[in-house]
Amino acid sequence: MRIPTTLWICVGLLSGAATGCSDADLASGLVPAGPPTVSAVLVTGEVGSEPTYCNPGMGTHTPNGCEAGKSIDPVSDVRPLRWSARVVFKELLDPDIELIDDVGDGHIEGNDPFTVTCGDKPVAYEGFYDPSGNHETTPIGPALVISAVAQPAAPAATACRIAINPSKIHDKDGNAAPTDVAFAFTLAPLHARASAPEASATNVDPTTVVTVTLNSAVDAATLAGNVSITAGAVPVPAAASVSQNDPAIIVIDPGATLTGATTYTVTLNTGVHDTLGAPLSEAHTFTFTTAP
Repeated sequence: MRIPTTLWICVGLLSGAATGCSDADLASGLVPAGPPTVSAVLVTGEVGSEPTYCNPGMGTHTPNGCEAGKSIDPVSDVRPLRWSARVVFKELLDPDIELIDDVGDGHIEGNDPFTVTCGDKPVAYEGFYDPSGNHETTPIGPALVISAVAQPAAPAATACRIAINPSKIHDKDGNAAPTDVAFAFTLAPLHARASAPEASATNVDPTTVVTVTLNSAVDAATLAGNVSITAGAVPVPAAASVSQNDPAIIVIDPGATLTGATTYTVTLNTGVHDTLGAPLSEAHTFTFTTAP
């Protein structure tokens, strides 16, 4: 959600030339002829925004990450937690796609522009119209931006799809967006993203509480028997729980000071699941060594 704004950009002005905006669409490098075709779909991969669809017919109107005249394979590492998708169009849309609430925020979900599914299940979403493209494309690319309401909206490693609903998205001349293509992506498998202490850390405070951050919300009921700390072959009593501040963080508390100058091994096995039942894709193990 965001407060709606309108931004016109003149290529001549950006380059320092003394030209004006006689036509806002053309001056910004958009392609207003014909229906409002999708030029690309960008999703939040685990390492940043990635294109999951590139329209090979868009010529020079090519968003970042796409190459003119070439298509790409769908992305398979989209964040299961807090993902978003940016559907970029070649021209400005009818601004009535966005409904403005009492406090001035814009919403598109009430106009039902897309059907989003993960697996065989529909995904409820919210979103807004971004006429400036938020500098995600070159040249400027107006976009409809959506994100799932539920977090997570689907189990890790689930295949998802965004389809344009007929006669829901129009350009300023009333032309409807084509519905002949859907946009696919797959959520990343459940895995550990980070830990504290970091893997192979040394001089760790013996009073430390270990945390492991996964890429989706963790089912606390699956931690018992599936999370452990050992010193050599000796198990270390420790309580595993999900952080109250972040559902993706596992907290492993030994409940007592660890022995100094000792290497400990932390293990999460595949019995750990996300809150929608997807298992850890593979066992995760790392070590750290306490300070003398």
